[in-house]
Amino acid sequence: MRGIKNILIGLGLFSTSCFAMSEQQAQQILNNLIKVSKASSTKLKIKKDPSVNAECGYFDRIILTSGALALNTNTVAFILAHELAHKMLGHRGSTYSREYAADKLGVQLATKAGYNMCQGIKILLTFKGGKTHAPGIDRYNRVVGVCK
Repeated sequence: MRGIKNILIGLGLFSTSCFAMSEQQAQQILNNLIKVSKASSTKLKIKKDPSVNAECGYFDRIILTSGALALNTNTVAFILAHELAHKMLGHRGSTYSREYAADKLGVQLATKAGYNMCQGIKILLTFKGGKTHAPGIDRYNRVVGVCK
């Protein structure tokens, strides 16, 4: 855990505040994204877990780990926008192409809502990838041109 924390700090992704973002602040970011996307109402559920992760759950819910609350606003905005994009695109399950599509739409939504995605997408550089998720560097390279 210490190694990933140092990477996040080096990339400028940790919040500069002494305190983690509150659940209410994260919900407000999600509300801002919903407003610009015109997506249906979506609630945020915080899962107590020190890792950084999120998923688009059932019943109009996005699940964010408590570890993600230590990240800066732009990074949380990208993570939530990515998950909201999955919902809007009707994705069930993950594939490389679905992740790429959610990344692109997520960057567009978060940028439209006023968040700095050139900073927010740096979180992708920490992702290793796997069966259903492409390596983060590949995902980053696909969306870095979209962020402005």
